[in-house]
Amino acid sequence: MVPKRVAALKNALIIQKALYLLYYVGDDGQKDRGGIQKLLFSIFFLFTFLPVLLILYFAVPFKYKNYVLLAASLLFYAWGEPIYVFLMIFSIVFNWAMALDIEKERRIGKKATLIFTIVVNLLIPSFFKYYGFCYLTA
Repeated sequence: MVPKRVAALKNALIIQKALYLLYYVGDDGQKDRGGIQKLLFSIFFLFTFLPVLLILYFAVPFKYKNYVLLAASLLFYAWGEPIYVFLMIFSIVFNWAMALDIEKERRIGKKATLIFTIVVNLLIPSFFKYYGFCYLTA
């Protein structure tokens, strides 16, 4: 059985990646092709970063696999867009803490915590996406 903290970390990583993808969809509905998109399809990524990550992932013991993926994710995103790494670290820690809180809360508290977590996760990309628009039009 997977320990509860590992499951909470896995859920936090899933939420963090969804948040990142949410942020990188442009106003016209098309994905922004800068930063991460360029790195993802580069020769360096396909023939260096990805193979090293896969070898490392399968070489470490099971209980450290999520930590390898977390470190590789942060390194990958820092390579493409270094300015947002601290925001991503905040998002990961916040979602992990909320997952632990949901896990130990009673039934009524779980729903309130989940709603709060979803609202915060939607506000973060919304702020970065629409702040400039609101600032320029006000």
